Formats: sequence, structure tokens, C-alpha cells
Amino acid sequence: MAEGIYLACKNCLSINGVSLLLGLLLLIAGATSIPAVDRGRLPPMPGRELPSWGHAPDPFAQAVVVFLQLVNFSSFQWLFRRFMIFLRTAFLMHDRPPFWRSFWRYVNIYYLFIVLPAAFMPPVSHPQRSADFHLLFAVVLLICINALGDAIAIRVTLRTFEKLKFEQVSFPIGSDENFWSGVRNEVRYYGTVLKVSAYSAPILISVLALSSVLFAVQIGELDFGLTTRFFAGAWDRMTRFPELFHEPYWFRDRPGPFGSAGIPGLFLYAFTTFAPVIALFCLALAWLALLPFRIAVNLPTNSRTVRIVSAECVAVVLCVVVRATIGI
Repeated sequence: MAEGIYLACKNCLSINGVSLLLGLLLLIAGATSIPAVDRGRLPPMPGRELPSWGHAPDPFAQAVVVFLQLVNFSSFQWLFRRFMIFLRTAFLMHDRPPFWRSFWRYVNIYYLFIVLPAAFMPPVSHPQRSADFHLLFAVVLLICINALGDAIAIRVTLRTFEKLKFEQVSFPIGSDENFWSGVRNEVRYYGTVLKVSAYSAPILISVLALSSVLFAVQIGELDFGLTTRFFAGAWDRMTRFPELFHEPYWFRDRPGPFGSAGIPGLFLYAFTTFAPVIALFCLALAWLALLPFRIAVNLPTNSRTVRIVSAECVAVVLCVVVRATIGI
């Protein structure tokens, strides 16, 4: 672990085009931001004077004001609200349907994405059992379980985020109060992401565990029945549900995408339960990536040097964390 962090620090601090460009952008943002002692007007720019009344505004000063507005939390709040509308539309929740209507909508979708491909894409690594009652019932249960998991997880995710109340920011951009209010709002958003992830994870695990049992029925490893063998085998398959990620589905005797054996079909079907959480988590990461710029512009201090140095340090920390955790 220590060696990985050392290599991450070495890569982040190495001289390359990306690091130099990021450092230069942070330097410009910190040097042209609104001084903390002056809240009511634009800052004097290096080598420039503030535009006097009656003259056209300085384009460079206007660009700084636009940048200040973009890195302010109010911009993220506007983007978040629009993103929630998009998620409701994408997951067929825009008309706020009751639970069972959502469930049947997902059943119809999974009927297309499970039943029809299943006729042509059996499990690659295992022989699929011949068509009988067990196979038919397993496919029907697979559709219902995935649809039920999606209906529960997606509704919980959307409702939890829609109930999220941000602190109303009425302070001018660049003020200390505006900065700390934005920080508190960000913490609320990140905390909600973690809370919804904790809600959705058990649902996802349950769907995968039950899908693992149905996979065993599909390949003839288990038969439905009120027998000790079935329940013992079902429990064993539930505890081995991570194996679904490695079980490819594809056309027989044909190479999969990019030369692979196929796609982890059952895992992808179940993982749609987590799709809204992933989308909102990516939105949080995108906003977190702007943290160095927000510090360079909005950090409540009269010293531009402190803002620039703080922003550069945060950028290095973020880079190290990303490289140490996901190894890129």
C-alpha cells in the first residue's frame, strides 16, 4: 500500500503536460479571483484597470465573473436538479407512477432484454438445459426479481435525493459565508450519496444471490423442489453470487465483443439496480474534480498566495487518492 501511494505521488508530481496545465490554470484562477476584502465589485486584473462607468466591460473581467459563477455551489445545485429530471425520465419515473406500475414497466423491459436474448445467447461456459418447466420458470423469476429490485432501489434513490434540502445561499459570490455554506451543502450531497449506496447495496446483493440460484437451474445444476438438496444447493449458490460476474453469455461458437468470451449477462441485468446511484456518484466526482479551482477562487482569505498553494496541494492530494485507489 505504501509503495502504491509513493508511486502515485511520484506520478502526480512528475513534470508532464497535464500537471503543468493544471498548475497553470490554478495559478490563473487564484491570481484573478475576487479579493476577500472587496465583495461589491470586480477585482483589478494584472496589467488591467477596472472598466469605468459608461464604457464597455472588460471581456477578461467578464470571463472571471462567469468562472466564479460556474465554480459556485449554486451552479452545481442547478445541474443537480436538471440531472434528477433526466434520471426520472430515463428510468420511466417522470410521471411519478405508483410502485406496481413501475414494477410492470420494468417487467416489460426485462422481457425484451432477457427472454429474447436467452433464445440465442446461452451461457458460454456451461451447457444450457433443454427447454422444460424448470428453465421456463427460472427465466420468469429472473425477470420478476430484476424488475422488483430495480423498482425498489430506483424509487428509494430518487426519493431520497429529491428530499435532500440544501442550505439557501443568499450571500454574494466570493464572501466567506458563501464559501462555507457551499462546503456544508457539498457535505450533505456526498453524505446522501453514501446513504443511498448503503440502501441499494443490500438490494443489489439480494438480486445477485437469487439470480445465482436461477443460473444454477438454467444450466441444470439444480431442479426446483421442496427438497433438502435444492435448499442446500440454493444456499451454496447464493454464497457464490460474485461468480456471476465471470459467467459470460453470448452466441455459441462465436467470439464475444473485443475478442472476449461474451458479456456477464446476469450481472449486468442485476447491476441496473445500482445505475442511478452510479450516475449520481459520477456527478459528485465531477464536481469534486473542480475542488482545486473552487479553492483557488473562493477560499476565504485575503492572500492570493494561500489560495494558490492550497489549491495546488488539494489537486495533488486528489491525484494521489485516485491513482492509489484505482491504479490509473
